[in-house]
Amino acid sequence: MLSVVCINTSDALAAAETLIMMLAEIGLNSALAAGMLTHVHNITKKWTHLDQVFITEHMMDMVMVCKMCHKDRGLNTDHIPIISQLDITLGRTLEQKTNNFRDINWDDFCKTLEERMSKFGIPKRIGSQETLNHECDKLTSANPGGSTRLYSSTHRGYSDP
Repeated sequence: MLSVVCINTSDALAAAETLIMMLAEIGLNSALAAGMLTHVHNITKKWTHLDQVFITEHMMDMVMVCKMCHKDRGLNTDHIPIISQLDITLGRTLEQKTNNFRDINWDDFCKTLEERMSKFGIPKRIGSQETLNHECDKLTSANPGGSTRLYSSTHRGYSDP
């Protein structure tokens, strides 16, 4: 037994509006230009907007091409192929100076750290967050690692072989 579901126009429009709102809520946009007829019914030969291509908002600028290819439509097929091309070229990571503990001259590091910390004196009881922050700032400023003459290396990120 064949069951046919008839949807009136107002129900179809309400369902379409719900779908559009859900797509917007999850951040999907249509990459295919509005109004593109992507499907032809084999019997009635009526064209419709049945097929869509969705892409996230943050990738929308990467869409170079999203078009239908009528010439590639197969024999007795009712859907038109859609070709999408994205520009996903990666930028080159800039060279950065970073500290490398393997390259440190530990004797110089310890000597410099000791000299800088000897000027602090012994801290009093740390009884508040403000005092703790102050003592941490003093230790950080004493770190000879801030001085690139003690150790540094060049790092280009994960893109280098």
